[in-house]
Amino acid sequence: MNKILRVTVRVMAILGLLVSLSGCWTNRPVDERDLVSTLGLENGPPKAPLKMIFEFPTPAALLDYAAHKGISAKEHPVSDIIGEGQTLPQCFNQGQGQVSHDLYLGQIQLVEVAQKLNPAIFHETLLELTRVGEMDLTPYIFVSPDPLKEVMQAETDQAQFPTLFYSSLFNCAHCQTINLGVKLWQFGADAATPGIDPHLPYVSLDPNTHTIVTDRVALYRHFQFVTALSPQQTQDFGLLEGLANKVSIFIPQGRISLRSIHGEAHLRTAVVHGKVHATFLVNVTSTLSGTSTITQSPNVNAAIADKVSKVLAQSCLQVIQYTQKEDVDPWGVGRMLNWQHPHTFLKFRHWHQEYPKVAVSVKVNMHVYKLGNIK
Repeated sequence: MNKILRVTVRVMAILGLLVSLSGCWTNRPVDERDLVSTLGLENGPPKAPLKMIFEFPTPAALLDYAAHKGISAKEHPVSDIIGEGQTLPQCFNQGQGQVSHDLYLGQIQLVEVAQKLNPAIFHETLLELTRVGEMDLTPYIFVSPDPLKEVMQAETDQAQFPTLFYSSLFNCAHCQTINLGVKLWQFGADAATPGIDPHLPYVSLDPNTHTIVTDRVALYRHFQFVTALSPQQTQDFGLLEGLANKVSIFIPQGRISLRSIHGEAHLRTAVVHGKVHATFLVNVTSTLSGTSTITQSPNVNAAIADKVSKVLAQSCLQVIQYTQKEDVDPWGVGRMLNWQHPHTFLKFRHWHQEYPKVAVSVKVNMHVYKLGNIK
């Protein structure tokens, strides 16, 4: 097999993988298309309120990637074009007029949303994306307070194709504090379901290093951005959602240090004398990595687990109460109430008026393993 043939096979393998991940493919030649991998949504000027950023890899970059070559100094590996208009088709047409190839939206793997994006524009654009024939709504989606083009062009571990950085990050269930990945269809489903509010990963740029920071979660009410949780609140959010991995905690009293906290969480609702109660049950395991005294006693470890469980329960309760003050229900308390007590839920005209009144309790059950034990 000669060199040209080997390169051709690698390129076709990459394109075949993209097709298998992202749905439909037609008979148009690849060299006549620009395969959009990232789509950015921002507010535009008054006469064209929607601004869309289309990012796609250049043909030269695809060939270099297939040939395992480095980044060419002569050409940026991805191209960014901007289309403005009142609707997605208008933005697409304006963007299409700037390139000689056909913009193809069937390979989108990432959708970036500006924090200040108009909710009505956001809603309408999401509906229009569902009408794009080749779209399957499986791209990841996140929100950013920074200019989207700066976020797109920020240096990452996947310098050739920035989208791959986010795809690998959001796809990893065991390498981050919280499994942050949210698919476009998941966000749309939560936004349209009574009794639950959607959330998104909150991606920002470190002002000093200009690198990506992904340790927070943004909360929405329908398509309206409400608030971004702090890193500590995001950690508690992960515990309450049963998504947390590798969480660590330090208790000053006793100098107790635990790591690799992970487990599952369950939500229950009840109606007592007409008042809605919500109970979060969190069952987690952790590894004891340090204390003020060395212990081999299971009873002492159980006491440590009880103490830390109370600390975590209080911390989780505080983040729930914070969401009640913000009148946003990312846990789906209303949705669970609708499932378990539909007659009660139907009596509420607006769930957001009732959620702040819900009586909430959190119960954390932790099991501690001594460092070095194998489960």
